[in-house]
Amino acid sequence: MAADHIPPRSSSGAAAGGTKQRAAKAAYWVALLSTVAVLLATGRAPLGSSRVNSQAALIHSPTIRVSPVSAEASGVAPAPVFIRQFLDTVPEAPSVHASTIAQLPDGGLVAAWFGGTREGAKDVAIYASNWDVQSGDWEPVRKLSDRSESSRELGRYVKKLGNPVLHCDPSGRLWLYYVTVSVGGWSGGSISVKHSDDQGRNWSEARRLIAAPFLNTCNLVRSPPIDLADGGVLLPAYHEFLYQFGELLHLDADGQLVDKYRMNAGLDSLQPALVARSATELFAYHRRGGASQPHVLFNRSVDAGRTWSPLQPLELANPNASVTVAPTDSGEVLMVLNPSEKDREQLALAISSDGEDWKILTLLEDGAAGQEFSYPSLIRGEPGVYHLSYTWDRTRICHVMFNDAWLETNR
Repeated sequence: MAADHIPPRSSSGAAAGGTKQRAAKAAYWVALLSTVAVLLATGRAPLGSSRVNSQAALIHSPTIRVSPVSAEASGVAPAPVFIRQFLDTVPEAPSVHASTIAQLPDGGLVAAWFGGTREGAKDVAIYASNWDVQSGDWEPVRKLSDRSESSRELGRYVKKLGNPVLHCDPSGRLWLYYVTVSVGGWSGGSISVKHSDDQGRNWSEARRLIAAPFLNTCNLVRSPPIDLADGGVLLPAYHEFLYQFGELLHLDADGQLVDKYRMNAGLDSLQPALVARSATELFAYHRRGGASQPHVLFNRSVDAGRTWSPLQPLELANPNASVTVAPTDSGEVLMVLNPSEKDREQLALAISSDGEDWKILTLLEDGAAGQEFSYPSLIRGEPGVYHLSYTWDRTRICHVMFNDAWLETNR
């Protein structure tokens, strides 16, 4: 089922439109290919014209949201908790992928993902659902945006969309970043952004995040940002045209680009996931895009993301798949990943005390041949509680909630 509701044109108008679209495609490829010489000569991505030479503000200390009833406050040690739920599906989106999850100021949750007949199809839309903290139930699924709505709001043709990223900032404003493509494949993607001030019930119109020169393409997102003390964020992104590498976008409190930092000098890593260790130190974990050394890649920054150490492979397998990380209240780091060099049939939870040496705690999924459990999104919620969403065999989105007491039973 096509989701493009652009009104039909007359035959003469269609011919003119076709000519304009062919011209736009030609201009697109000319502009992209004009960057090849720069890329090959320098091995790095040129910064956009909107770049401002400024330092990132210090990283904001994460806000810990307290649940309505705290067992620790009553002096009773919390019991182990591990709950698995499936979110509802809709008939028009039998294939779902790339979920994201965020906690709201009232302790509830909101999740989003893309769904349609298949990834990249014209009927793919961004869907969402809210989780009520009192009932513990997920609400019916609603559509956030599709191609036609994004085309109208952005004032440009949108061929396909995907990779939503949700983030609730300290003020309570909920942000949605997602990828839109007008021409070509995912390498032609750019980042669009919306925000909501009522916990995701109503949204602003989408706008493009200007993060690259020329046609503002080749920029994608996958993982949530880190809050800064000035109200802005550090949004992990990645470049995917000719080369694949991580980038860090410094956005102000209004979601406008302040600066952009390249995260690594490699050419085959993407989808960085971040965890803050202090007001200046960041750890980053990258999906391996190439065929050699199929392991999770790691590097760190000690100056709030402006410069980064060289990438190094960890002793964690990676089948060219997205990973997610979150800090624990005790200072450790959790990671959810596919612990394989070749497939996504297993999904594992790992832990590290220093961010570099890891222990696999347990398998969250151990599927049959050909099944896929992938694209996890992990957050730390109220003290000692964690929420995870992920793709369950491309047919459902799964939500898992667990706590520190359950982690202890799996050490």
